[in-house]
Amino acid sequence: MIETIYRHHPELRGESARVIAHGWANQVWIVGERLVFRFPRTAEGKQELRREQLLLPDLARSLPVQVPQFLYQSPLDEEITYVGYQQIPGTPLTPAHFQKLDRAKKLKLSVTLASFLTTLHTHRPQISLPTVGKESWEAFYQEIEQKAFSRLNRAERDWTKRSFESFLTDSRNFCYEPRLLHGDFSADHLLHQAGELSGVIDFGDVRLGDPAYDFVGLFAAYGAEFTKEVVKRYGLPQDELFWQRVTGFYVQRLPFHAILSGLDTGNEERVQIGLQQLREGVDRR
Repeated sequence: MIETIYRHHPELRGESARVIAHGWANQVWIVGERLVFRFPRTAEGKQELRREQLLLPDLARSLPVQVPQFLYQSPLDEEITYVGYQQIPGTPLTPAHFQKLDRAKKLKLSVTLASFLTTLHTHRPQISLPTVGKESWEAFYQEIEQKAFSRLNRAERDWTKRSFESFLTDSRNFCYEPRLLHGDFSADHLLHQAGELSGVIDFGDVRLGDPAYDFVGLFAAYGAEFTKEVVKRYGLPQDELFWQRVTGFYVQRLPFHAILSGLDTGNEERVQIGLQQLREGVDRR
């Protein structure tokens, strides 16, 4: 991967380079301790990156914190796809970092996050994006039945059926106006400096859909009390089941992403992580 960068950008050849992540979607390199290069790992990842390239330049102008601005891009005829951008200052706002913040910093953070999500959700993209709605969740449920049910015990299968069928059969869950979503608004992608939000990264899952979806990562990482503070300052109206979707179905379906990804890639460790998360959820209920 690094030789691809050096070949197309020889001015960087003298710079140091190190891998920092082998995630589900991307391999990530830091070059010269100042540039981030992302290499999508799948054909779907390449499509997602292309959407980011088209969306972010316009979107970035209105957001209250930094997002990636691509300074380097692979040539169209290059088999290996990549982008490079100036590293945004800060480190991921992990739950451990969040717990160390005092009340004043948490309050300020809730204001910034609410401003970010309000601005994002009111942005009208000028490009075609996938829409996630009832049909998408029905297809996701079918995929779980086909691929994952053989790995679940009876109690886990019954719990999964109740979760999806309760969500899918209640029309009130689909009364929202579809909005532009980050799609993976989680602790890994929120950067901070001394507790203040400094940037948001990885827009690979950007889509149109339920605005409540972008709050589930905050709930999972930082808890209900803080997430309610963000929702209270959020500038768009919420339908009657908005909070219920954040704390209910959208949290409940999280383990299945790990399970299905692991099954699709032959990564049994990832499957087991998802199964353990699922069993913990079932036990809590």
